[in-house]
Amino acid sequence: MKKAQDCQPKNISNALATIALLANTQAQATQVNGIQSDPGTLPANNVEPVFEDQTSDQDNKIDAAMLYYQEQDRVTAAEGIFNIQKLVGDKTQYHGKLVLNTLTGSSANGAEQWSADWSSNHGVYLSREYCYTSLGINSGAERSFNKNNTQFSLAMAYYYDTVDPVGGRPVGLSQMVFRGDYETQAAFQDAFDLTRNQGSQSKQTVDLSLSLTQTVSRDSLVQLTYNFSSLNGYMTDPYKLLSVVDPSGRSQAYIYENRPDERYKQSVFVYNKNALSYGVFDISYRYSQDDWGVSSDTFESRYRYNFSHTMYGQLQARVYRQQAAGFYQPFIVVSEEVDNYASAIE
Repeated sequence: MKKAQDCQPKNISNALATIALLANTQAQATQVNGIQSDPGTLPANNVEPVFEDQTSDQDNKIDAAMLYYQEQDRVTAAEGIFNIQKLVGDKTQYHGKLVLNTLTGSSANGAEQWSADWSSNHGVYLSREYCYTSLGINSGAERSFNKNNTQFSLAMAYYYDTVDPVGGRPVGLSQMVFRGDYETQAAFQDAFDLTRNQGSQSKQTVDLSLSLTQTVSRDSLVQLTYNFSSLNGYMTDPYKLLSVVDPSGRSQAYIYENRPDERYKQSVFVYNKNALSYGVFDISYRYSQDDWGVSSDTFESRYRYNFSHTMYGQLQARVYRQQAAGFYQPFIVVSEEVDNYASAIE
């Protein structure tokens, strides 16, 4: 549901060096569990080792991991993970996780079961970047009935984000200034200040999700999910520009983009999973739209074939189509009038 705004453009190539250090300990026990970091926080080509031992029955578990990643003359990333889990009886689990990571260079929960038919999950979220902070809470409940062949779930989440861009927030649709166009640094600074709003801005997001899962047979299930999101606040990307070109296509200037401060999104997701004799097949479709004029269709399918109990192969196909926002413009011609909103990002 959530994606933090980048503070710098990402430019990640093949990794030249990766060093992973993993240390696991368990309070009053000998069980060792490996932890893998979030896929969204590290380069995709990084692989961490995983160690598992299912022999211990202790209730308290503590895991720790460190990772260092470097690309020569490009990105350097360091990440530390601390995870603690406590079981209370056989129906309640408390699970906490702390992730600290840094990225430099050009860039690229817990669950509680109320009864045999009810379960819930709750969580908190914190993400901090150099110019962006995101705080969030989420909660959900699930009800099983029809001999546990049908599940209905309801989930909600709230996020509060603040952004404080380097150099201040650009004034929407103002023209970018360059030092070479001014005789003195003071004159340039005065012109630059006119294109900036100082201080941080915030954005609030409310997400709602309704889901129905039905077991069709011992080998097949289907799921239908509806999502609704309401966003309010600063949603302009302070590091994105539009080119102003002459009739021949040559750039004459650059202006900062400007996006609306309200957005409502909704989507419908249909999913089917089938167990086969030697594997698993699933297929899904998602349709989403919002009041910015953005709409998309996503078809996706996976087929997993089990060669043995320890080896399998998987094929995946994905087709995606998106309609751009109503204020999308790849560039602006000098003679054109610009409306209140414009962005070169679809």
